[in-house]
Amino acid sequence: MAVIARDTVAADQLVYAWPFPIGPEPVEVACGEDELVLMCPAWVVGQHLGPGRHTWRTPDPSKPSNAYFVLTGPVETDFDVMTSFVIPSTQQPVRLRAQGSLLVRCADPVVLISQFVGLPFDNINAGLMRSVSISVERLVSRVLVRRVIAAGSPAAVVDPGMLPSIIDELTAYNPAAGAVSGVAFLRFNQLLIHADDGGMGGGTWNGQPWDGATQPSSSNGYMPDGAYATGGHNGGYGQGFGQMAQPYPTGAFGAETQPYSTGAFDASTSG
Repeated sequence: MAVIARDTVAADQLVYAWPFPIGPEPVEVACGEDELVLMCPAWVVGQHLGPGRHTWRTPDPSKPSNAYFVLTGPVETDFDVMTSFVIPSTQQPVRLRAQGSLLVRCADPVVLISQFVGLPFDNINAGLMRSVSISVERLVSRVLVRRVIAAGSPAAVVDPGMLPSIIDELTAYNPAAGAVSGVAFLRFNQLLIHADDGGMGGGTWNGQPWDGATQPSSSNGYMPDGAYATGGHNGGYGQGFGQMAQPYPTGAFGAETQPYSTGAFDASTSG
C-alpha cells in the first residue's frame, strides 16, 4: 500500500500539497501530531484526517484526488516594505522602510484549502505566505504614513518609544485581514522602522514585552504568560534601501509603496 506523508523539507510550511497522483487504490496517510490532512476527491474538500496513520480510498476513482497537509500551530513569515511620500505641512520628502516578522496560523482548514483545491499551483505555501506579507505591508505603510503626516515628522514612527503604540494599532487592524481566507494573525515577532530623510535614525522592537503592552497568554496554546518570543527578521539599518522590486499599489495619502520581499505569488487573491 502506498504511503503519503509530509515531506521533511516542508516541515515548517503552513500548507503542503502532496505532489503525486493519488490512484484509485487505497493509500495509507501518515499525519503528524501538529497537522491535519484534508483529502480532496473530485476537486472538493472531503475527509479530514487527524494525527496518526489512516487508510483512505477515494469515493470517485474516475476523478483525481488531492491531499493537503495543514499545520495547526503557528507559522512565521517576514515582511519588508518601503514607502516614499512628502509631508504636506513641511514639504519634506521622507522614505520609510519597515521590516519584521509575524506569526499566523490556519483558522479554518476547509475555507483555506477550498480556495485552491485542484488548481495547478506549483508552490501553494509560498503564495499563502506572500499574501500575508502583502497584507501586512499595505497596512504598515498606511499606518506609518498617517502617523508621520499627522505629527509632521518621521520621529513619530522611528522613536523607539512610539513602537508599542504602533504595534498595538497594527494588531487592532488585523494585519492578515487582506490575506487569503482561513489564515489568522497571532502576533508580531519583530518590527524595525528606518527613516531616510537625511538625518533620522531608526527604531526597533526586538520582540520583548514593554510596560502596559498587551501580552499574549498561554491560553492561546502558543506562548508562555507574560512573554514575547524574540526572533524573526535579522535585517538592520546598515542594509540600506537596496534595489526595489516590482511596483506596489499606491498607499494612503498618495504614498508610493514598494515591497522588498520578492518571489512569485500564485495562490492568493488579488486586490
